[in-house]
Amino acid sequence: MTRQLVALALIAGGLVLTAAVVYALSVPGVFPSDECHVKIVEISFETAIETADGAMEEPNPDEYRMAVVMFRIEKPADRDIALHAADLTLHYEREGGEYDVAPCEALASFTTGRDEDRALQMPAVGGPGWTKVKTGAGARKATTIYSDAVFSKVEPDARKFWLAIARPATPAFSSEGWEP
Repeated sequence: MTRQLVALALIAGGLVLTAAVVYALSVPGVFPSDECHVKIVEISFETAIETADGAMEEPNPDEYRMAVVMFRIEKPADRDIALHAADLTLHYEREGGEYDVAPCEALASFTTGRDEDRALQMPAVGGPGWTKVKTGAGARKATTIYSDAVFSKVEPDARKFWLAIARPATPAFSSEGWEP
């Protein structure tokens, strides 16, 4: 009886995972988490950041900092990746067990080397949700690529960090759209 319950639980778990993968495959622009593995490599805390697109400065540096997160993606060779800032969040636990979530404010292009310069993109208008990066020829062929993401308003007692990349939660919903 116990073996049957374990087998049933494994089958049910597999069906849930399969359903999640089917949704992910049918939604355009979703990060392929079934094929790729992401790991935080390094985090630094900054009060100001300058890029070719503009600058960000924390107005309350005694209370908050921007977390600049370098992360590595292990992926199949020849796999194109698109990553949208709107899909990235930094979940973190603070001293005492409190937690918070910070949205991505800027995102860097992909490189194949950890120590290579990466062009950080931040939106001039419209908010960070419109920022995205895609693999170029070199990053597409590589099995390991790197990027950086910036998250604002991180408290000084933040201790544990997780990088979350959005996953579909629903099947497609059809609409007639709107007319101008």
